[in-house]
Amino acid sequence: MRIAIDADQVLFDFDAAWRMTAGQVLGRPMPKPAPTYHLMVRYGLTTSEYHKVWAGFEVMGMWARCPIIPEALDRVRMWLDMGHKVFVASTVDAHVREQREAALDRMA
Repeated sequence: MRIAIDADQVLFDFDAAWRMTAGQVLGRPMPKPAPTYHLMVRYGLTTSEYHKVWAGFEVMGMWARCPIIPEALDRVRMWLDMGHKVFVASTVDAHVREQREAALDRMA
């Protein structure tokens, strides 16, 4: 069987990495996230703060450092042990894809 899973918030805890980066870049703890998709609204940031955090996220190489969701990794390993082919899908640019591939290679 072929199984496709998404990267962000399925395999990688992107939100935790972004929130930690935001706290470091802005020098303050981030509020509890609002239940919305857009990060600027989710954390009540100004446009300037939002762009600063994204810049920090890139400089710190956070695409490659997003923590793995342990239960997801266990499930992927189980599928691989069963002989299934697992594909990680994400709509990111080539630069981010390279960082993600490096992170996935480290999991092997």
